[in-house]
Amino acid sequence: MGIPKHLLILVVILILGAFLRLYNLDKVPLYGDELTIALDSYSLLKNGTDQLGNPWPVTFEMGAGRPAGYVYGSIPFVALFGPNYLGVRLLSLLSGVGLIYLLYLFSKRFFSEKTALATAFLLILGTVLVIYLEKRRWYLILSALSFGLVIHAYPTYKLTLPLYLISLLWFTNSVKTLFSKKQILVTMISTLILTAAVVLSVLQTIQNNSESRFVDINIFSSKDIAESITQKINSERTISQIPQLIKPILLNKYLEYAFLYTENYLKNLSFDFLFLHGDGNPRHNMSVSGGFYLVELIFILLGAISLLNKNKRLLVFLISWVMVAPLATALVGNPHFLRSAMMLPPLIILSAMGLSNLTVRLRWILVIIFIAQILLFSQRLYFLAPFEFGRFWSESAKLATDYVEKNKTQYRYVILSDRIDNLEYAYPAYTNIDPKDVINQNKSRSYLSSVRFKQFGNVYIGSLQNSQIQEFVKSLNGNVLYIGSATDTLVLEGADIIHTSDKNPALVIKSYDK
Repeated sequence: MGIPKHLLILVVILILGAFLRLYNLDKVPLYGDELTIALDSYSLLKNGTDQLGNPWPVTFEMGAGRPAGYVYGSIPFVALFGPNYLGVRLLSLLSGVGLIYLLYLFSKRFFSEKTALATAFLLILGTVLVIYLEKRRWYLILSALSFGLVIHAYPTYKLTLPLYLISLLWFTNSVKTLFSKKQILVTMISTLILTAAVVLSVLQTIQNNSESRFVDINIFSSKDIAESITQKINSERTISQIPQLIKPILLNKYLEYAFLYTENYLKNLSFDFLFLHGDGNPRHNMSVSGGFYLVELIFILLGAISLLNKNKRLLVFLISWVMVAPLATALVGNPHFLRSAMMLPPLIILSAMGLSNLTVRLRWILVIIFIAQILLFSQRLYFLAPFEFGRFWSESAKLATDYVEKNKTQYRYVILSDRIDNLEYAYPAYTNIDPKDVINQNKSRSYLSSVRFKQFGNVYIGSLQNSQIQEFVKSLNGNVLYIGSATDTLVLEGADIIHTSDKNPALVIKSYDK
């Protein structure tokens, strides 16, 4: 017996998915979040502490209270490849390929083999395990572990996951099963696991200020938004001709915040965000395009219509899944691909459903359009974005590090300005500095001519005012290499300038021989 055709197709799809994620992976430098993850993972691997010396933390200060999931998940890959591109990005790469297979399993459970393969081609562990619960009772424990890890993987899931689980339990009609005599022990164990994950999340929020960044950026804490709303209300109350007693009821900050939140929420479901331009942030969306190809709008609509006739319960579940995803994102302003990534699987499933239900002739016409859009997308992703958006990926810090590594032995002192974006993280990450040295310098910087720097050998990373540079260099006894940001050209005559891939000035390099 040969291997079934559908399995061969699935393997090809998984290989293609891995290749597309691995191709040119090293062409885009690591940016701030990735660099701090690299340093924390590497330090945990070597010393059992983060880069500040905290033993096995559940939140990471250098990541503004980053949850622990991704840092700990990266340790095996950092152990294999070091704190570099593969070490930091391989977890995301494998997760993306894994999603393809999980979406295949999800679709296979409810649709035909063809639909499952289509789902895999177009692109959910806890969800799949609950759906297959009737086959293996202990899947519930794995599902609880999965959802528990989700809480610690990305902050927005702390708000959206509970609502999603309610929807999932309704869809699978699992409440009776969960509390049946055969299942009750497994249910209790799973509940304890999930409760422990929630308690740990609450403790890290209270004790370690893990949500400090969310507190700073949400719409309710923004001073600018509060001031704008106050001015608007005062103006409208002055102009409005309604009775004075009614004005506070109809014109108040609570309604304004509700309108603002609703506007933010609907932006995440907008045509522009989903199909045209996305969130506009090259760090999440290097092609600066929608999360879906334009032609997929047709697939999604056809898929929804098909389910409306065949399986309304599943359609309601998928729509509720989509609607829950942006609830947390809307609290912090404009659409954001990472914060709203939870909505991708259900829309992909609907898209695959629509594709698999087309007539053969129409399917091929739309597939040709689909392939044309893939080519346009690939051109932007692989051959344009890495060079156009290098500044969003701390390219200057990578350029500075490479230059220093080639030339530092020629100088007694190498001075690097920390005004170069994320350089203080990039240099120790790219050069595999011993984590103990990183910890020591993070705790207590070294002095050089009364100025505090992070010192790694003869390399000093710190901040000098433009007016200080010349006098500071003169005070040093020995030849000096100074590398600063593009703004330093104003005070450093005759300095060399290095440009980023988009041809903009990135670094100023000046050597002083004594």
